[in-house]
Amino acid sequence: MSGTGGPKRLWGSAYQLSDLLDMMPGSPDFAVRDFALLTIAGQLSATFPSNGT
Repeated sequence: MSGTGGPKRLWGSAYQLSDLLDMMPGSPDFAVRDFALLTIAGQLSATFPSNGT
């Protein structure tokens, strides 16, 4: 996402990410889907900012 002007994400190592997924409730598939939905929501918010209404 570095070229799109979106938020920059900083991750730890692959082992830290794996440990984080293991601590989450549900399956890794749920975590991946949740991450994808949050990423899309963030991109939509950046593309269509609120006009205060």
